[in-house]
Amino acid sequence: MKTFASIAAISLSALLATGCATDGNRYSKTVEPAQPGKVVVNGRYVDVVERMARQRGTRVVWVNKPTRRIESAVAAQ
Repeated sequence: MKTFASIAAISLSALLATGCATDGNRYSKTVEPAQPGKVVVNGRYVDVVERMARQRGTRVVWVNKPTRRIESAVAAQ
């Protein structure tokens, strides 16, 4: 019985040690590499939506303003 208890304790310790050794990224999503360029607010779209809202007597509250990505050659200016 003493042998069984020691084997069980060693096995449990080995199982716990291997569980702590994993990085936890097995089911995580892959991250897409960032595209070159700069992300800016799409001002043209914001203006169109706000103008239409004013014409209809509605107020727009932007939680996350729409954005667009501009090319790096344009972003450098």
